[in-house]
Amino acid sequence: MSVQEMPKVRTGNRKLPGPRGSLVLGCLPEIQKNILPFVERVARDYGDIARIRLLPGFHCVMLSNPDHYRQVLVKGSDKYIKELTHFDILSLLIGKGVITLNREPWRERRKLIQPAFHRQLLSGFADIMTKATGEMLARWRERGPDPSFDIEREMTDLTLTIATRSFLSVDFSGELEVVGRAFAEATQLMAKRWANPLSYRLSNLPTPDNRAFNAAVKTLDDLVYRIIAERRRSNNEPGDILSMLLTARDEETGRTLTDRELRDEIMAVMIAGHETSSAALTWTWYLLSQNPEAERKLLAELATVLGGRLPKLEDLPNLKFTRWAFEEAMRLYPPGYILGRRAMSDDVIDGYHIPAGTAVYLAPYATHRSAAIWKDPLTYDPERFSEAGSIDRPQTAFLPFGAGPRVCMGVAFAQMELQLVIATVAQQVRLAFAGNAPVEPVPVFTIRPKGGMPMRAMWR
Repeated sequence: MSVQEMPKVRTGNRKLPGPRGSLVLGCLPEIQKNILPFVERVARDYGDIARIRLLPGFHCVMLSNPDHYRQVLVKGSDKYIKELTHFDILSLLIGKGVITLNREPWRERRKLIQPAFHRQLLSGFADIMTKATGEMLARWRERGPDPSFDIEREMTDLTLTIATRSFLSVDFSGELEVVGRAFAEATQLMAKRWANPLSYRLSNLPTPDNRAFNAAVKTLDDLVYRIIAERRRSNNEPGDILSMLLTARDEETGRTLTDRELRDEIMAVMIAGHETSSAALTWTWYLLSQNPEAERKLLAELATVLGGRLPKLEDLPNLKFTRWAFEEAMRLYPPGYILGRRAMSDDVIDGYHIPAGTAVYLAPYATHRSAAIWKDPLTYDPERFSEAGSIDRPQTAFLPFGAGPRVCMGVAFAQMELQLVIATVAQQVRLAFAGNAPVEPVPVFTIRPKGGMPMRAMWR
């Protein structure tokens, strides 16, 4: 969570509630320790809208009500831009792309690259997803008896492989460890910066963290620029995301993307394209291992629909419980656990005046676990996403991919990938949790299990 000096929140006769924290540091120590329990506590103790004091003269507003999310993300999308300091930090990794741009530059870039994520064009990636998953299962078999392995690492490698093959038509099998480590180091160090409001201003100092971050980004830059140069020289158009970005042209100006703009968009889709999916898969396997009845229902559906064969794209509408299984995991451990916006003009939320310049944070992690919205919110129950289970629930109560005009463009890709991977793996393997201590979720780029997720593969 980042901050910036801003005007006081004027509320008329009502004082905006919220925690003050310590006299000097406000709530920063609690946020830096782990923001997840902090936002849960604030929503529980102070309600749908709260003022959070940070340093003297610095504060922000936190929202946890689905109606407020709709007001900010959907109805007020022109009034609230992505929180500037927060995304300045993100831009150190992914540059100035569709994720970090705002207003007219964002509209122009989104219009240019949106066709690359059309659902019909993405359908060709289904075979890539099941093939990569099959290769992973084959490697597991070759290991022989193995007491345990880190399913988080496996899912990260798998989704990174799928992303590089789908988006860039390249196979990093020989470089997977180097590339995966660079992504992991960059995102972990970026998460540390998010928790420190001064980190962006200190990003040029030669600290150990800054040197490690810059080295990780250089590794990724060298790789991406090499791929762009090779593709430009070859004039090859395999129909992947890079091909579509290379040929994308503004209808009015005829402008195409520069190498730097291509790099930024590729970095963004690579990060978003494998981080979100790998986290969702990791938590899905863990939650299924802890809930035998949900696992039984999943296997029954797979047996009925697939009968032991590999899933295909046309099977996905019939794999409903498979979809609910990962949606419920993303409810409990949402990839976008907190979303930052900044009010560009005065607004009123729930009767409280929000002045222009106010940093507003939406907290899906708290909303997804609210007993006012979800029955037994800490219980893993995939069927709450069935048609019957979703009646009367606000659409913005569940925000795994955001909402409004800036909803994630990769939603269709991620949903297809998650269904296909779960259906492929679950038919062959039961994954049993092998940890000796409770799992602790920690906020990185997405929510990750602290220390990884040890599991055993039990072949069916």
